[in-house]
Amino acid sequence: MSFDYTSIKNKASATIKNFGQEVIRISHTVGSYDTTTGEATPNIRKTKRHAVVVAFGDGETLDKNTLVQNGDIRILLDATATVDQQDHFIVQGIEYTIVTMKKTSPSGTICLFDIHLRT
Repeated sequence: MSFDYTSIKNKASATIKNFGQEVIRISHTVGSYDTTTGEATPNIRKTKRHAVVVAFGDGETLDKNTLVQNGDIRILLDATATVDQQDHFIVQGIEYTIVTMKKTSPSGTICLFDIHLRT
């Protein structure tokens, strides 16, 4: 017997939307290639998402050998769309890059992203 985690995903997204804050996800993809210059023009797409900012505990890490530094933040992000390791996020007006990212995905259904961000 298998369990459908879609309802859990939807509840997690609704809870994050209700109690979290709006953040901006900035995704960078390769755009058109100019054969004359030999350069690709990047496509930059900004998408509104919802996240809950969570404090790190003393000495806490999200990944082995990745210590939390001053100014780092951790967000729990809704799973309404995917996230790529190269994405950036704007949280409270500050742009961050992803240090580490973990997915909560029982049975392959991503319910939320736990992301360590750094300026």
